[in-house]
Amino acid sequence: MYYKITLAQESDMMEIFELANDPLVRQNSFNQNKIEIEGHKKWFSAALKNENCFFYIIRNGADLIGSVRFDFEKEN
Repeated sequence: MYYKITLAQESDMMEIFELANDPLVRQNSFNQNKIEIEGHKKWFSAALKNENCFFYIIRNGADLIGSVRFDFEKEN
């Protein structure tokens, strides 16, 4: 068993969408409403293009186990 952390890519979009709409994830989110696919596509693409956003995918082998995002808003 090993963990692999990589930068998010467009090909990760649907897995992240499914994870974001998992009932347990929604229950523990600030906004508990279901995420719609069109809004997710726009948000995901914008996050990947944002130079101040570092979005990582975490896998155990081939299995997605989570993601983490760092949004830098100010220098330092």
